[in-house]
Amino acid sequence: MAPTKNPSYTPADLENAIEEVRNCVSYYKASKKYSIPKTTLIYKFTEKTPLTRKMGPETILTLDEEKTLVKWLFHLQNRGFPASKSCLLDSVQILIKDLKRKTPFTNDRPGRKWYEAFMRRNPELSVRVSQNLTNARSSVTKDKLQSWFLEVENYFTENFLLDAISDGSRVFNL
Repeated sequence: MAPTKNPSYTPADLENAIEEVRNCVSYYKASKKYSIPKTTLIYKFTEKTPLTRKMGPETILTLDEEKTLVKWLFHLQNRGFPASKSCLLDSVQILIKDLKRKTPFTNDRPGRKWYEAFMRRNPELSVRVSQNLTNARSSVTKDKLQSWFLEVENYFTENFLLDAISDGSRVFNL
C-alpha cells in the first residue's frame, strides 16, 4: 500500500463541502470543488469518522476536567498557595480514584510524561521556582494572620462551604 499524503484541504474546506452536500450538491461535485477525496467527504458527512481528530491516544481527563483543574490551580495560586508538581499529581490521582476511571498509571498516579503533556496542553501554566520566604515568615503579625483567616472565611462563604468550618469534628493543622 502506498503511503498516504497529508491532506491538501483545510478544515474550512471540509466544512464548506459538507454544507454543500447538505444543500443537495452531489458528493462528487463537492469533492472536486474543494479537492477532498469523495470517500473522506462521505465518511465525514455520515459521521462515520469525526470531523476533527487529534493524533495519539485519548487523554485520561476530559477537556472540561482539565480546564477545571487549571482554574483550580490558578485559584490556589491567587490565594497564595501555589501548587507544586506533586500536589497536582496527588490531586489528579484522587480525582481518578473518585471517578473510578481505568488508567495506565501505576496506582492511578500520573507520571512525569503525563505531567509534561498536561503542561504542553495548558501553556498558560508555568513552573516557577519559589523564593526563600524566611523574611516573610518572620514578619507575620497577628493582624496579618487574622486577615488571612477572614479571607479564608470569606472564601468558604462565597462557595457555600460554611458547613466545613462550623463542624467541630474537623481539625485544621496549620
